[in-house]
Amino acid sequence: RILPGVTRAILLDLCARLSIPVSEQAFSKDALFSADEVLVTSSTLGVRRTEMVDGTAVGGRDATRFQRILDAYDRLFAEEMTV
Repeated sequence: RILPGVTRAILLDLCARLSIPVSEQAFSKDALFSADEVLVTSSTLGVRRTEMVDGTAVGGRDATRFQRILDAYDRLFAEEMTV
């Protein structure tokens, strides 16, 4: 189940601005293990990369893409904190 969180909405907007495709859908473990990136969002922790699921490595196939997302999120958060 995907919860409609604030940080998730921000992440989706940032990815759209950066032209980074996002897929939100029900998926099998096989699909999870073959995903380019697996991210988790949280209001308290921001955006985090998921690296392991059930002892198996996931995501991490495009470090540059994740860094672009993280940099954009950090810039936005910094801007909001200075208002």
